[in-house]
Amino acid sequence: FPYTTLFRSTYGNGEKSSYDGRFTLSYSKIFKDVHQIYAGLDYSISETKDTSYSFYAEGFSNQDLSFIGNAYGYPENSRPSGDKKISRRVGFTGNINYSYDNRYLIDLSYRIDGSSQFGANKRYAPFWSLGLGWNLHHEKFMQAVPAINYLKLRASIGETGAMDFAKSAVVTMYNYYPGEMYANWNSAHLQGLGNENLTWQTTETKNIGLDFQLFDNRIFGKFDLYSKVTKDLVSNMNIPLSMGFSSYSENVGEVENKGFEMSLGTFIVRNRDVNWSINGQLIYNKNRITKLSDAIYAQNETLMAGSDISDTQPATLLYEGRPQYGFY
Repeated sequence: FPYTTLFRSTYGNGEKSSYDGRFTLSYSKIFKDVHQIYAGLDYSISETKDTSYSFYAEGFSNQDLSFIGNAYGYPENSRPSGDKKISRRVGFTGNINYSYDNRYLIDLSYRIDGSSQFGANKRYAPFWSLGLGWNLHHEKFMQAVPAINYLKLRASIGETGAMDFAKSAVVTMYNYYPGEMYANWNSAHLQGLGNENLTWQTTETKNIGLDFQLFDNRIFGKFDLYSKVTKDLVSNMNIPLSMGFSSYSENVGEVENKGFEMSLGTFIVRNRDVNWSINGQLIYNKNRITKLSDAIYAQNETLMAGSDISDTQPATLLYEGRPQYGFY
């Protein structure tokens, strides 16, 4: 064997492509100097493809002949590897905004999202929001209070969505192994158990807030009181090892976050050359689980039944009324 295996070369290549398309239609008009309306429609679509591959080669006569074509062969028991991913998304949004005399404001929006990242049976999800605002500083009765430059009362309610799991939790995926053949067919190994019913994790948010600026805008701040309820939380569910895996992902419960945020600031120096301000913020949040599936309670009992003094107790267990990230 005239070549040395000490010199090894790695070759890799990849290609990533994506496209986005968007169509927007909007309408805006002012009626009788006090009625202002805006309406908009938006349609979007996108796709991303990501492909990569690599392999090792060895058996170069010396390190100066490192071009991949000078290799004698592949390392023993090695083979080329590669990865290919495709994801697609589509969305439709409609929104309407109305203002009366720049005093009373209302915003309404509705959106439908679809993504290949989610379960085949739960591919699409609707989201919506409603917002109200009142510019009190534009009211006539506020003109008698010159210290108030800006005062706005607002309220909103709406839903948003998020994905808190990997693609393999949704789609039953396989790895193909060309080196393991059966009747001239490549073998395939399961990566995990996909759940086609796994859906978007949605959060409903309610908010009441107040914004203000006082004394020629030298003092400014805001206050927000909120409640957020997150539904369809994703958690790993234990299953018998005879299934081939120890767990799978499932939507199991709800979590509530309540609290407030407030901020206050003031300008100490404010002129054309220097702006110096001091700001403070206070935030409080309380988190608790409000709903869990029966499967989670059964899983808790199984974990506790398998623990004794000599074993390590579970670090976290989910229970209604307790914080989501509290230690057990």
